[in-house]
Amino acid sequence: EETGGAFAPNAEIDEIRWLPPEAAAKLLTEARDRALLAQGLRELALGGG
Repeated sequence: EETGGAFAPNAEIDEIRWLPPEAAAKLLTEARDRALLAQGLRELALGGG
């Protein structure tokens, strides 16, 4: 949810954009981020989100 303000690139995030989950997974460079995305998708598939 957007809460206002403007995005500024930093050491952890260099860009913000909306993508389908499969495309996002290909761009994530950290294993923990890919795992978090996968867990979120599993939760949504099970009706947990």
